[in-house]
Amino acid sequence: MKKRFTFSTGEHIEADLEDLQRLLSDNKQYLENYEEVFSSLEDDDYVARGNGFCDRKYSDDFIEGQLEKYAQRVKEIQRWLRDAAVFSVSEHKKVRFSNGNLQFSPSKRMWRFAEHQYDCIGENNKFMGKSSDVWIDLFGWGTGDNPENVSTIPKDYSQFNDWGEHLDGSWRTLTLDEWEYLIAKRPNATKKCGLAQVAGINGLILLPDDYVLPDDIVFNSAVASGLGSELFKTINDYSAQQFAEIETYGAVFFPAGGYRHAYGMFRVNCSGYYWSSSSDPCNNRVGFLHFHQSGIVTDTDTNRVEGHSVRLVTEVS
Repeated sequence: MKKRFTFSTGEHIEADLEDLQRLLSDNKQYLENYEEVFSSLEDDDYVARGNGFCDRKYSDDFIEGQLEKYAQRVKEIQRWLRDAAVFSVSEHKKVRFSNGNLQFSPSKRMWRFAEHQYDCIGENNKFMGKSSDVWIDLFGWGTGDNPENVSTIPKDYSQFNDWGEHLDGSWRTLTLDEWEYLIAKRPNATKKCGLAQVAGINGLILLPDDYVLPDDIVFNSAVASGLGSELFKTINDYSAQQFAEIETYGAVFFPAGGYRHAYGMFRVNCSGYYWSSSSDPCNNRVGFLHFHQSGIVTDTDTNRVEGHSVRLVTEVS
């Protein structure tokens, strides 16, 4: 279904997802054309030859204006595509993921999302503490109100306090049932998830409900057979630049940040563990998403004291 989009210039268009993808490709080409012209400016004018232009002179002011115009259009179309990237977590509920894993600074008492989807703190989580200068991204279950908790006593994690409540109020943690639906039950679920290495970081890629990847990008929806963290890149192997293009079309990457027990770090860049908000009071188990080189599963465990990654979502109305 086509929707109405408005550029910052006031221009309106009616487009669906495929229309936006074509429009992005076209505007990237226009931008590339003018960048080529700009790089060849001589004596305040340039006779363009080929590359989609007719033979004519362009002033440097005109070229600079076109560069600004198409750079802004590309930026706005990319934002529309990201906003259109939604993920079904039940038959009647869709969400958008945050742009990166949740991070916290104990010394600054500040929350943020990772700058890049493939960023993870890794071994530096072992330096966490109330006076620590490092950022941390592995948290005990439900520790939104006490993110630097390193206790190994389960009852110190008895109540779930959602990390999303400490941001702007629009974010939350998925339930275990929602993780399960996303990974295994939404339409064509198995075709929309696959292991990958991105910029040298192992992890899991999820594609949105509706997606069309660029023609020059291959995505394999699979896990590896065998043991060893090096197997992630045998499924999908992307540079940071390649993933930036996939990300434009809504792909989400979950780095394999491992887990923390007290101040000890385990399975960094080998396995990913992502908390859910779900617990079973009858058996003291809590739920999480778990992936490694040969599997992607939702699971429950009594070990709520371990530090796992957190990826928040916001609901789409």
